[in-house]
Amino acid sequence: MSSKNVLYRSLLCALLATYAVHATPAFSAAQNRSTQSVAATSKASQHFAKLADRYYEEGARFEPLQATFNGDNRFDDQLGMAIAAPVRAKHFAFLHQVQTQLQRIARANLSAADQLSYDCLSAELQKSLAFEPFPEHLLPIAQMDSLAEASLEKSDFYAPIRNLPITFSQSDKAQLTQAYKHTITKQILPALKDFTVFLEKDYLPASRATAGLGALPNGSAWYKAAIQVQTTTGLSADDIHQIGLDEVKRIHDEMAKLGQKLGYSGRAVGVYNWLTEQAQNRPYKTEEDVLQGYRDINRKIIPKLPELFVSIPKAALAIKAEPEITRATASDHYDAPSVDGSRPGIYWAVVDDPLTYSTTHMTSLFLHEGQPGHHFQLAAQQQLQVPKFRKFGGNNAYVEGWALYAETLGKEMGLYEDANAYAGFLRMELSRAARLVVDTGLHAKGWSREQTIAYLQENVGASVEGATNATERYMVWPGQALAYKIGSLKIMQLRQQAEQALGTGFKLARFHDAILADGALPLSLLEVKMTQWIAAEAKGGLSAKAGS
Repeated sequence: MSSKNVLYRSLLCALLATYAVHATPAFSAAQNRSTQSVAATSKASQHFAKLADRYYEEGARFEPLQATFNGDNRFDDQLGMAIAAPVRAKHFAFLHQVQTQLQRIARANLSAADQLSYDCLSAELQKSLAFEPFPEHLLPIAQMDSLAEASLEKSDFYAPIRNLPITFSQSDKAQLTQAYKHTITKQILPALKDFTVFLEKDYLPASRATAGLGALPNGSAWYKAAIQVQTTTGLSADDIHQIGLDEVKRIHDEMAKLGQKLGYSGRAVGVYNWLTEQAQNRPYKTEEDVLQGYRDINRKIIPKLPELFVSIPKAALAIKAEPEITRATASDHYDAPSVDGSRPGIYWAVVDDPLTYSTTHMTSLFLHEGQPGHHFQLAAQQQLQVPKFRKFGGNNAYVEGWALYAETLGKEMGLYEDANAYAGFLRMELSRAARLVVDTGLHAKGWSREQTIAYLQENVGASVEGATNATERYMVWPGQALAYKIGSLKIMQLRQQAEQALGTGFKLARFHDAILADGALPLSLLEVKMTQWIAAEAKGGLSAKAGS
């Protein structure tokens, strides 16, 4: 080794030693701060995870039927008693306790993912506690006549006997049949009849004649809480009422254009009924024919999905007819798949009479209940690595808002080039817009039941029976009907915001994945998240241009 190299190494060692003497304390301090920060984050995350698990566990005990549906079978032998005042008070006390403990966790010490879950839990607690001052457990009382008046063999409670497994022995079948008959005839039906008499003789004569929450003591505050919970916004009843009126007018105009194009000369809202009554739009003979019709629609949708979504749910989607036992009171709906994959997502179609079943509404209905509506949102949510209260929870504004927005994607898929299907889409959208008007009318503006029925007949084209059923639904579930349109309008607003900000860089598939990526969020949190996503997308686009 040369003397020059020895001198160089000596100087280098001296410099490094000098640097070490001066730099090590600062480096150690920085390292300590980093270690402390990681430890604080880990500790905060552990505390939050335990609290989130505890919150889910208590919720499962409070609503054991929901836990069973989620695939949690630990409480299959229990029924919830949310209408019992002591149980309700105990549950609210628990929610206050969780809220206090949540506020003690330093949000800043959580990871970004846990911060979002923290915000979701905070919003969910606030939503649940908003109803504590109001006696909602006393409203409404469900109609029981059909159960009380049913004969033994026609009783819903007798259904298990009609469907006993073929593997049961004859003696087991006879023993179970006798036990069911005795319990139904001697205990269940008499109790239901006594309850019906109580309702007719004592309860109903003492009940009020008004329809909405606004007529009850503290009703305005009660409905305000319902609006905030169902829409996850700060919109007032007046705001929502006006949005509804504006949307109804816009959709009426679209229906008028469609009617003119088709040669229909009646009132705009009548174009849907006009189409449903035409023979070519009633092609079915059997229930299986109707289900095949939905499968055909699904086959048209599937090839289009990769153009609109980056991620496709792993869970399969089954199409089934609503069972006869629940058909009379059910509406078309979707059941999420089980987490373990043993049950697919299921779209349940209510087919009362195949001969009168119209194709007009089928496309938009399947987009809503099937894919890419509830199936994409709920199946994807169950794949997320998030606390259980988020995996199995949600809010109507996001869940139903997404499903209603999904109906609009029929345009991108080319499904509404069929005027019959487009009329169905407009009618379904119109009914959701009208809900904004009538729900706020009933509960905030003193509308009567009859006034609401008349509005739905006049402005939606609903039948007397349909308008009556809808009105009574809105009467007993204040605010829920607002969620669909308010949620879909927010998603559409965010899409327009992204399109304007990103220009040619906007990718619809990426936008949809971003909307769905974290599961159901309150609309306020969704807006914050998507605003950040738009900024990140814009920055990424600029970086790509700079590097090209």
